[in-house]
Amino acid sequence: MSNRHFELGPNGLVKLKTLFSVTLLAVTLSGCGGGSSDPSPDPDPPPVIPDPDPEPDPDPEPDPDPDPEPEPEPEPDPDPEPDPDPEPDPDPEPDPDPEVGIILSSDAVVFNGQDAYGEIADWRADGDFRVVAWLDEIAVEAGAKTMLLSSAANGDYLAFTHNSVEGRWNGQTVSVGGQLAFDQSHYVEITVANGSLSASDGSSSATTSSGAVSPTSVTYNWLYRQQEQYSQGALQSLALIDLDNNDHSRALSFKQDKGVVASGAGADGTHLLMNVAASDWRAIESNVKAPMPHLASQADWDARFEQIYGNQRPVLNETKGNDNLVYAWEGHYWLRAYVRMAQTYGDSKYVDYAVELADHMLYYTDEQRVERGELNIFNEPYHELAPKLYLTTPGLPVPGWRRPYNGGWRNEALTDGMILNAIMRLADYIKSENLTGYMAKADSYIERAKVIVRAHNTSFSTTKNAAIQGSYFYVNPDNADTGDSGLYSNPLPFNHNMTLGVAMIYLNKWTSDSGDLGQKANEILGFYMDNLNADSNNVCTWDYQYKADGSGKMEDFNHAHLDVGFMVLARQEGMLDSDQPLTCLANTMVSNVFVAPAMASFGVDGTGLSSTWDQVAVGYDWIDLQAYDARIGDISDHILRHYGAPNWYRPYLASANTLYWDNQ
Repeated sequence: MSNRHFELGPNGLVKLKTLFSVTLLAVTLSGCGGGSSDPSPDPDPPPVIPDPDPEPDPDPEPDPDPDPEPEPEPEPDPDPEPDPDPEPDPDPEPDPDPEVGIILSSDAVVFNGQDAYGEIADWRADGDFRVVAWLDEIAVEAGAKTMLLSSAANGDYLAFTHNSVEGRWNGQTVSVGGQLAFDQSHYVEITVANGSLSASDGSSSATTSSGAVSPTSVTYNWLYRQQEQYSQGALQSLALIDLDNNDHSRALSFKQDKGVVASGAGADGTHLLMNVAASDWRAIESNVKAPMPHLASQADWDARFEQIYGNQRPVLNETKGNDNLVYAWEGHYWLRAYVRMAQTYGDSKYVDYAVELADHMLYYTDEQRVERGELNIFNEPYHELAPKLYLTTPGLPVPGWRRPYNGGWRNEALTDGMILNAIMRLADYIKSENLTGYMAKADSYIERAKVIVRAHNTSFSTTKNAAIQGSYFYVNPDNADTGDSGLYSNPLPFNHNMTLGVAMIYLNKWTSDSGDLGQKANEILGFYMDNLNADSNNVCTWDYQYKADGSGKMEDFNHAHLDVGFMVLARQEGMLDSDQPLTCLANTMVSNVFVAPAMASFGVDGTGLSSTWDQVAVGYDWIDLQAYDARIGDISDHILRHYGAPNWYRPYLASANTLYWDNQ
């Protein structure tokens, strides 16, 4: 792609194809069309300390006095001591970490403690829940209690002092803490479970048990007020997280020109600030410190992993390929977690785990299973979606992996891409670190990956649609054509293209015969950039899938991690000659996706809230954007605190990535 002039799209958005330059990889002609040209002083010596001045010639002896004895000749002055070697200059102090910019673009609202309060649409949890508050100001006087939430109906509440939390249920009061430091952290976390109340300031936590605690018995609708008692303080944002049903969660922030800005469940309900004057607003000038991660060290990660998977490492018991979707949607994340831990700590055990898993998944490709008589493709043919050769040749297995779909079997660029994306990250790590003991493995992974990727060649086109630089397309199963006439008009979604594109970038990096794959990766990059929109603040949005009729839906936060991962790698490997696209994506995370103080939106345009499981996506690929904007690291820490507990597979990758960045 070449530099182009700005092109204004609808709503004043700028197509990023007009803004950023893409440097083509060195490539050769691909099998699916398109082509490009082939690429084809010693340090200064240390200072020399000069010899001391030579001893001067002595004065001539005077004529002796005949009478007195001559005075004895004075002892000559001793040779001067040579100057000692100068002390070396001390090592310069390292540059301080760059200051993290302000995360919130909203304001803090000040409650005066006399008559000001907030009224929110009724909120009652379906089960256990968590309340998270970012404070701008907190009352620290002895005994000062801030009524964070209360019920207008019966006065039950959740409150905090500078070092403790208190709640009331059915008139019974329960307290916890006494050693917390809300006045220092400005972070308040209250977790209400059946029979227990917990509190944390982000660094320390405390829990108490009481049968009085009932998470579903109170409907909350007031802020900073309990009956006729008003609390003083300033609030930046508040989250009400339903741990049993995230669709029921809500977040509140504040803007002087808008009042309460609500997101999530009940956002359309009444949210008002009562008796808050124009002078009761302040600009947010500092970030609330991010809370501690679930796994704060290598020892923590290893201990948790051993506790859960000590008897058998995950995925290794899956011997039917990707038939249960495990390789693509679990193996991918485990393999990347191992590689990231190896990158961070240099511990070869993680490389061993990764090699073991990569070998296992490659052992159970469709082709390998057929060769061993474990699978009969005649009886279970590919249906609807697979490279054309495998749809039209009964019994011929793909070199990659099938997946179940609507009672049949498919072979997709997405499935093969997810698995190879991770395997090629392992190969890249081995070769980049010159791990000679594993080099033969890396080379074998590369050779297998080339075959699997190229099996999809007939599904890729640069000519099916003149508006698309290059993409994989849905295959038309109703004919035997292998050219454009054998493809449907709609291209695959961006994330399908881009996860396989990651594998292609690495293949082009490490082999001399993969220029065709580098070409395809560049064309996918160009296709994406042509459809990436930036607003006047350099905040990006894009659709999940290109639709010629303009009916595409907005990309969602979870799937977008694959788009972001491709873009991060494209910049690292020189396919992009500017940081600006990555900065734009980082701005998307900060300005659109992050729903302070604790959640991510569903769409990359900031709409909706992601599910409990999808929130964890902040910990992979998105998290790597902190190389371009340090705020991403803090945002990731805040979201993963509430959604990243390592009780399923993806948080292990999120935790590994957190540890990696904490060690940079």
